[in-house]
Amino acid sequence: MAASGEETALRERHRDHYQRMAAQAETAWFGPDQLAWFTRLRLEHANFQAALAFTTAEPGRAETAMSLATSLWSHPLGYGSFHEGRRWLGAALALDDGPGPLRAGALFVDGLVAVLQGDIRAAHARLEEYRDMAEVLGAQRELARGAVHLDGLLALFQADFPRAITLLDEACTLHLAAGDAGSAAVAACMLTSACVNVDDPQATHYAERFLALCEEHGAAWSRTHALWALGLDHYRRGLYPRAGTLVRRALRDKPLSYDQCGVAQCLEVLGWCAAAAGLLERAATLLGAADAAWQVAGSTLTGLGHLQTGHQKFEARLRKDMDAAAFEAATRSGRALTLEQAVGYALQDGSEPTPPPPAQDASAPLTRREREVAALVAEGLTNKEIAARLTISRRTAEGHVDRILTKMGFTSRTQIAAWSATHRS
Repeated sequence: MAASGEETALRERHRDHYQRMAAQAETAWFGPDQLAWFTRLRLEHANFQAALAFTTAEPGRAETAMSLATSLWSHPLGYGSFHEGRRWLGAALALDDGPGPLRAGALFVDGLVAVLQGDIRAAHARLEEYRDMAEVLGAQRELARGAVHLDGLLALFQADFPRAITLLDEACTLHLAAGDAGSAAVAACMLTSACVNVDDPQATHYAERFLALCEEHGAAWSRTHALWALGLDHYRRGLYPRAGTLVRRALRDKPLSYDQCGVAQCLEVLGWCAAAAGLLERAATLLGAADAAWQVAGSTLTGLGHLQTGHQKFEARLRKDMDAAAFEAATRSGRALTLEQAVGYALQDGSEPTPPPPAQDASAPLTRREREVAALVAEGLTNKEIAARLTISRRTAEGHVDRILTKMGFTSRTQIAAWSATHRS
């Protein structure tokens, strides 16, 4: 290409193609094609690297560089890793410090990635610059929800849970008003975690809102995080077996190649559940596996206040209840597992099969429609037959059944039928 004299023109065409692809991925990220886009962006990773390298090579391409680097955040690991994302965003922002909406967007995304890495100081700096940018641009209202969202995440990750709840609830409301369901779903997830840390019953409401948004938009990957959030709430309520069932279901559906952070979260909560059940060696092994997974994800638990609190609590319990040598051996064994091995270990429940929880303990609330569907399941109707009986689509009927399974922590229609038989009004 260099010899032909067309290298620059061809690289510009290449850049433009991948900039359009990133913009399409950003638009479609919270929808039914979510996993397909993850796969596509992963396969095109080298091309995105080449496009980013080209756009960040000269100051005259600053706007294009910021646009491309920002769009890739829509699928969090489109960069390849948090470290790589920060590198590209930093390079793009360094090209031009003039005010503009593209720079504001890049500042916001870089702040988000910094939070997820546990780099709180850098995230605060980006938030302050983002706020200053909003004032300069005269777009305070337009950029307000981003500032509130990022501020709420910072409060959450610094374990300031009351402040995090106030800010993230406001952000969720602003996102919904703006028609941004994806950002609202993220805020609902973080709200669940904040409420769990202060034992606020609103955690259930936010977790169910998160799940409902994922199902409404067909966002399969985000749904795994919603199942994790529901499991976390069940853990808060002391429903440890049901919490474990939900988190294992989330973990089973995780795309391991590009959601290491989500895997680490699941390993954490499954470790807490094991500790609560008295499975101490298993809990310590999961603790070690979670530590290793956080490293693979490019994050650090010390900067994740909303998870570090629970982590420290159950680690202290394990150190107290276990022989020191046994604790060290189990955690070391967990750290030595590959991500795939850790997931395989975690997906085993670690105990003898137990019967489903008694009906009177299945306290998760069902809507009136869900109770109707549960009664029809108890009659032995298939999803197709339920749809015909209630004059709804088969897909809607399937969604109702899946939500009942999720809310109740059940794994089979037989359990739904048994529950319905003892809860008929």
